[in-house]
Amino acid sequence: MPGLTEPIVVQAEKNKEWDYVCPSAMKFYNQFKKQGSFGFATCLDMANAILANIDQENNDAIEKIDLA
Repeated sequence: MPGLTEPIVVQAEKNKEWDYVCPSAMKFYNQFKKQGSFGFATCLDMANAILANIDQENNDAIEKIDLA
């Protein structure tokens, strides 16, 4: 994220279906809402930007990413 100066830890969690979930976009958006949320209008906009920057093709650990 542009302008991010403090470290943020991203932790995946298992949900009840045994998929991994990571609610980071919502957490980041809400945490930095007062500072403008990095210029994103919504949490979904931020999530889509994060998704666009993940190299899924060259990462064997990722089978599928869904925004829910």
